[in-house]
Amino acid sequence: AVVSTQSTGGCNCHSYFNKLENPVCRGFPCRLAKWATDGSAAKLLRNIRDQKDLKGLVGAAMESAYPLMQLACKCNPELFSTAVSCAKNYDGALIEGKEDWKGYRKVMKKIKFDSMIKFASAMFGAYCGDKEGACLGSFQNLAEEFAAMMDRSCSGETEDQCNNFRRLSDGIYEFIAFLSDEEGQEELTLKNIVKMFYVKVPKNFWCGDSNCAAGYLSKNFNNNCCFRNAVEKFDAGMVGEFEKYLRSFLKAVSG
Repeated sequence: AVVSTQSTGGCNCHSYFNKLENPVCRGFPCRLAKWATDGSAAKLLRNIRDQKDLKGLVGAAMESAYPLMQLACKCNPELFSTAVSCAKNYDGALIEGKEDWKGYRKVMKKIKFDSMIKFASAMFGAYCGDKEGACLGSFQNLAEEFAAMMDRSCSGETEDQCNNFRRLSDGIYEFIAFLSDEEGQEELTLKNIVKMFYVKVPKNFWCGDSNCAAGYLSKNFNNNCCFRNAVEKFDAGMVGEFEKYLRSFLKAVSG
């Protein structure tokens, strides 16, 4: 029997990473594989089992990923453009058969990866803060606080309306009603769905209660420089790039 020596990663992908100028970036796939095999992934699973709430789970996951994120910050935006090249020109052993390859390449040609790279690199850059990952710790704290808000929401704490998500219930129900409107009073385009979700949930969360905005939210989120920078990056232009990518992706995979 003939044994295939073709890797699941593909030779093209290896060559794309090897062309990167920064040695840290060239070795990122190997560092990722090492993380999965040197006990770090197993340690993460053990830590996850020990957690009692969502805040603990989020903290354990982000703490484990921190070293990888530090490396990835040094490789933005080339990490995304290289990963896209790997996907578009994949030649590994995960795809078999002439028709499967034909279908895969057809899908890849339809997806607007340029828009995805613009969006992902900009938002990941805001998440990192700089090439050294100056904002990683801040966003870990912010993510843990968001998770704690969910924990408080599920535990039924209602004395403080600002430190949980329970006050968003009406807006969430209204958004669900919009999606399930059988009379179709408003066309369910992607743009309209995003617009309605923004008005009913995120905008309601940040601006729906002036006391929360001036107190709890400002103290824990709005006064954080890293968070404010990320919000400024997430402007109409970035939303447009993400929408273009998402539209092309959904159209490509739906045939």
